[in-house]
Amino acid sequence: MLSEDISNRNSSFESYKQRITNFSNEFELGLFLYILRRSLLWIILILTTALTSALLYLKYTAPVYESRSIMQLDESNNAKQVLSMNTFAEDKTLPVATDPLPKNSMIRGVIGTKSLFDLAQMAMSFTGNPAQLKVPADVPPMAFGVTGDGGGTHIRFHAPMSVITAISDAAKQFRGGEGEEEEGEAPAEKKDEKPRF
Repeated sequence: MLSEDISNRNSSFESYKQRITNFSNEFELGLFLYILRRSLLWIILILTTALTSALLYLKYTAPVYESRSIMQLDESNNAKQVLSMNTFAEDKTLPVATDPLPKNSMIRGVIGTKSLFDLAQMAMSFTGNPAQLKVPADVPPMAFGVTGDGGGTHIRFHAPMSVITAISDAAKQFRGGEGEEEEGEAPAEKKDEKPRF
């Protein structure tokens, strides 16, 4: 059985060799060129159609984009910390900023002082000065109010004294004083003197 299979393979190989030899002996270059010249129009037409189809496909098919990323999952939920927006209704220092505004204000607004300090901290780190400013957590917001009466507009801006003190301390920290009084300079104690403004 095995010998019959080997003999069949040998005979098929011999017939294949014979066909190639016959093709080489019977090939006529003139006939090939004549057939090629007669079929040249069809060859060009098929190649042009294939190329045009490929170009149209590439032009009108939406590209498919692929991206790869590595996600690191953690048990703690930092999104709540990042997105925690303490509303001003919960802020106990809000009346300190809004009480001095006129009661008949058309527009009232508050500016979160702590968020401005955080923004300044981030901007300083972008400029290459990674100084850490120590700002009290209970700094009240600044407030503004707009009133309109008698054909005019009155805009009032109120910054509580604790905000001004915090800004002064931050400026001293930025200069390197860490919010303390400079040495050799004692604070002037003038009890009966009126404010300059």
